[in-house]
Amino acid sequence: MIKNKRVSACLIARNEEDNIEDCIKSIYEIVDEIIVLDTGSTDKTKEIAKSFNKVKLFETKWKYDFSIARNECISYASGDWILSIDGDEVLEKSKTDLQILETKTNFNAFFFKIICPYPDSNLKKAYLRHSLFKNKIGIKYVKAIHEHLASDILKDFIIEDINIFNYKNFKSKEEIELKEQQYFNLITKSIKETDNLIDKAHYIKHLSEFYTEYGDHENSLLASHTLYKIYNKIDFLKNSKEYEFVLQDIYKGEFLYNKNINHAEKFVNEHIKINKSSFSANFFKANITKERGDKKKALEMYLKCENLLNKKEINYEIILENLNKMKDSVLK
Repeated sequence: MIKNKRVSACLIARNEEDNIEDCIKSIYEIVDEIIVLDTGSTDKTKEIAKSFNKVKLFETKWKYDFSIARNECISYASGDWILSIDGDEVLEKSKTDLQILETKTNFNAFFFKIICPYPDSNLKKAYLRHSLFKNKIGIKYVKAIHEHLASDILKDFIIEDINIFNYKNFKSKEEIELKEQQYFNLITKSIKETDNLIDKAHYIKHLSEFYTEYGDHENSLLASHTLYKIYNKIDFLKNSKEYEFVLQDIYKGEFLYNKNINHAEKFVNEHIKINKSSFSANFFKANITKERGDKKKALEMYLKCENLLNKKEINYEIILENLNKMKDSVLK
């Protein structure tokens, strides 16, 4: 706990009896209270949560909107700061220290690294998420799915050495399939029900990611092309960093799955025109060059990519391994 600063942990949960005890224990000593909002558990989640003195348990009906649930959860918090975590996550034990609140006083929100390991594998993926933010200053969640913080006063900072581990991949096959079906239904429902192009783009982006994760590359690419059309209708979207990710998804799909080098190159070139230092665009430009048989030029381009790769990239080791494989392939 931090001197003169009360921290409320906030988590929404449903049927997390196998995980919620570890979650609560991982944060117990560094927060002043733990707000658990249960959205309809039928197992022992609520009983386990109530067994901890710091827990304040609330219940709500699931409204098919994660932002509504998270905003209700934080509305019960009395702390100066909110630590946001899910019932199937744990804060890394060696990093249970929130002294950043005393040293980074110019910020009101902090990104933590979310690490998703896979069972029986060394593979893991990681991403950044707002996990710690100031309470009672108007910071709220938006979007029904892939919810995120939104506020005109948001001043955030990335904390690179505090990790939260997400163990959703360790659930049973049946649990995962059920959750993913619910997730898919919620995305498609949100796309159909919104007329706002910006909101529609948000949901289509995550639909594309969903298809990719489950190997449906054809529908993923179709969704990315739809995004491309929407972004080109709205100037501030086309000028955003997100537009680069849309281009990246398209040329990856065209190159890797459609095997259409010419289409891939069109979008690679557009990306390089926007950002000549993009690792991804230059890497796929090298791949295209290799496919066309110019191994010498491709090697030069892969070596250039080494200098473009940021060592602080979340998935740096995986990306570097892939780059080295491609270099080796042109040296044979």
